[in-house]
Amino acid sequence: MPIPTLKVRTLAGDEVAIPAERTTIVLAAFARDQRSAAESWVPALRRIMSDRPELRVLGLAVLPSTARLMRGLIERGFRKHAPDPAYAAMVAPAFTNVPRFVAAAGLNDTSKPALLVIAPTGDVVWRHAGPWTPMVAEQLAAALSGATSAASA
Repeated sequence: MPIPTLKVRTLAGDEVAIPAERTTIVLAAFARDQRSAAESWVPALRRIMSDRPELRVLGLAVLPSTARLMRGLIERGFRKHAPDPAYAAMVAPAFTNVPRFVAAAGLNDTSKPALLVIAPTGDVVWRHAGPWTPMVAEQLAAALSGATSAASA
């Protein structure tokens, strides 16, 4: 099942859609207490952004649609922890049907942040729930090689 179309606004104010015309790496967090596990991915994702500009990297706080009423408060909280403009351009709250997103992503639950590689078709071609580890980073690199070569074929 492909990821449902999701339109978000980054902290920099850019409108972004998932899936996109290019492979997208999504770091999805579902709760505030997942911040440290999610942030463990940041150095690796910065390297990927530098080495692989054809990929999009996006950090999402996946929140229920009803939380949209508090968008301003939520965005201010994110900006307080993310003054870097490059970071603001790649982070967004995603107000959506969380169970539907989780099911489409092929995740079991929302207890850990998840890293997803989403093809332009919306298919999740790789997923991992939890923090960065060297072994998982190797698996991600292999998945990205396959995902981008398939997309260019």
